[in-house]
Amino acid sequence: MQNKFLMDIPPADRIAWFRDLHEAIATTPTSWAVKFQPVLDSQSAFLANPH
Repeated sequence: MQNKFLMDIPPADRIAWFRDLHEAIATTPTSWAVKFQPVLDSQSAFLANPH
C-alpha cells in the first residue's frame, strides 16, 4: 500500500516523505512499541525497485 501511495508523490519528494515518517515515529511517545524493521524493509525495497 505504501508503494502505491509513493508512486503518486514526485520522485524528488519521496525522500522527504520517508524522513517525515521517521521523524513522526521517533517523536511519538510510544515509538518504542513501533515495529520499525518492517518499515525500513519496505522503504529499502521501494528504493531498490519503486514499482
